[in-house]
Amino acid sequence: MADSDVVLRFVSTKDSNVDTRTFCVFQALENGYGDLELYRFSHPLTGHTMGTTTFTRKNLDTIKFETAGHIEWFSSFNAMVWFGVDEVSVKDLRRIKNGGQSRRFKASSMEYKWRLQENGNDMYVSIFFAQGRMTPNTSTTFSVSTPRGDT
Repeated sequence: MADSDVVLRFVSTKDSNVDTRTFCVFQALENGYGDLELYRFSHPLTGHTMGTTTFTRKNLDTIKFETAGHIEWFSSFNAMVWFGVDEVSVKDLRRIKNGGQSRRFKASSMEYKWRLQENGNDMYVSIFFAQGRMTPNTSTTFSVSTPRGDT
């Protein structure tokens, strides 16, 4: 893993009465110092394909969670995502670009490019400014196949 990589764990609850769209995202800290909770996704309508998932992001200056956006579900596979005021269709998040395996989407003044790694478990994400230049230290590896945790 490169020095600029950030490893995130997606942890769902073991409670079967909680919707699978309710989970937390933790950053694995270097040198085995544990995990830092960064995001919380909450979907209160268990068992319904429609509804709204709200996600919050931890403000590391105030150590409080603040609303970052929401996902409005129209079915189990079709939704609209709001990153603050920017709106992106789930179809756009999944769309393969230029015949390759990577996907791209834009939100705010950033462009995100992501693809699954060869092991099928990790996701590689690159972040670009709207002008097309890659930001420093922006390659990120996400673990996408984390077992259900204790949250």
